[in-house]
Amino acid sequence: MSQDVSAGRSVVVVVPAHVVDDGSVRALVEAIERSTGAYDCPPPDEGTDLPGAVARLFGPPEAWRHSADPWRDLVRWPAWHGQPVLLRSWEHDLSVPLRRLPALLQEAGVAESERPVLIMVVCRRDVDERRLDHVDALTTGVHWWWGVLDRLDTEAFLAGGERRTDRDVLRRSVLAEVSAWSLELAAHLSSGWNGRVDQLHAAIQDFAGGEPVPAPPPAATAKRSSFPVAADRDAWDAGQVEQWDGRRRTVPWQVDDRRSLDTLVWRAQNRVLMPRVDEARAELEACFRRRASQSVVAEVSGRGDVLELGPMRWALGAFGVRLEPEDARRLRVLCELRNRLAHGSPADDALIASARPHLHT
Repeated sequence: MSQDVSAGRSVVVVVPAHVVDDGSVRALVEAIERSTGAYDCPPPDEGTDLPGAVARLFGPPEAWRHSADPWRDLVRWPAWHGQPVLLRSWEHDLSVPLRRLPALLQEAGVAESERPVLIMVVCRRDVDERRLDHVDALTTGVHWWWGVLDRLDTEAFLAGGERRTDRDVLRRSVLAEVSAWSLELAAHLSSGWNGRVDQLHAAIQDFAGGEPVPAPPPAATAKRSSFPVAADRDAWDAGQVEQWDGRRRTVPWQVDDRRSLDTLVWRAQNRVLMPRVDEARAELEACFRRRASQSVVAEVSGRGDVLELGPMRWALGAFGVRLEPEDARRLRVLCELRNRLAHGSPADDALIASARPHLHT
């Protein structure tokens, strides 16, 4: 966005209706002002049109209005050139600048670096949506508030403030995966969920207040995109659909589907636990090689150089390989954990509790 403004291009920022309704859009608008140095244009007074409200930021009306076409006069007024002005669609009627600004800029012949710039923060319900999909890309950049927050943002939020005391890496991973872009849900679960998988659904429903919400439509595409597809836009406006970590996501309290929640928990567990399981496997492999004959090791490894957990566990019974009791228990538990995760199922609380002493978590 800042690059567009620096290049003399106007900007349309499309935000979902729910952030306007709950007031959280204010933080976005303030961030835009800080990053671009834009002048914030207040709603026009009675008897003042939008061009007049913009012009008032830079000088008196008599300095710029010379014809019956105020937008044409304003675009040609040098006092505005190179100055970004921020407008909100819920405070101003932006239909005229969205329709006419590109042609007026080309007609005025102003150098790109000196063009007057509008930063229009818009909500779909306030504008003709067809304009958003057919804006002149040479003069105006369109940015949808879609996929803005990513995994790092959620994890950074969970690592900050009072939440910094949570040193359970697995719990934080589950919190981030489940909450996705909803920092409100992340804060709620961070303080209200005890970390047990079997109580996660109840903690989410507690946040949602138990109110049923219709499920969004199924995904039209799984590809990462820079804007929501048409079929998703109503759900996006309502805060039900977003793009997070490169995936189209629905917030978990809006679809009462345990399998979907299980998938999220599995992803989080897989991300944290599988690398640690592999570290433990390497340690157990060293123990196994010291206890087993070369022929047994060759049988277990097959054609590879790595001894996997399953074949090592099988060899304990098949060939009578005797590990230390603690190592044998570790092998059994980690083999069960890896098999569960490898088949796409989340580990339950009992299995996690059994595995924790054997992993570097």
